Amino acid sequence: MGLAVVAACARATPSTRPEPAAGRTHDLTLKTAFGGSFLVGAALNQDQFTEQDQRGAAIVKAQFNTITSENVLKWERVYPRLGQYDFALPDKYVEFGERNGMFVVGHTLVWHQQTPRWVFEDASGAPAWLPMALARDLRPDPPVIRS
Repeated sequence: MGLAVVAACARATPSTRPEPAAGRTHDLTLKTAFGGSFLVGAALNQDQFTEQDQRGAAIVKAQFNTITSENVLKWERVYPRLGQYDFALPDKYVEFGERNGMFVVGHTLVWHQQTPRWVFEDASGAPAWLPMALARDLRPDPPVIRS
């Protein structure tokens, strides 16, 4: 299923951990066990946040209170071609988190893999000088990004 547990650096003290009711340990989840101490999260793939993977989505909703995306916020998905943005899946990812009261974490835009070739090439396909590659897309009409 590919759930990676992520937690902020904070220490839990015995007094902040909720105690399960006698005989009700099945109600204790990761997010309630560490509630008040730090957020507990998972990295989600497309099938989980679109709920095509119903079992995975149910586990995420029950156990975690923060999420990050595996791939849908990487450059090759959001900005596959110069001048072409695609926020359809990122919007669904954010909507899943909001609908379930989760803290939503984005993903780094520049990653060691999954960066489209056009970023490193000029119009003729030759290697582009990095400042030129970055500057060619700076324009006064950037896409509207929801927060």
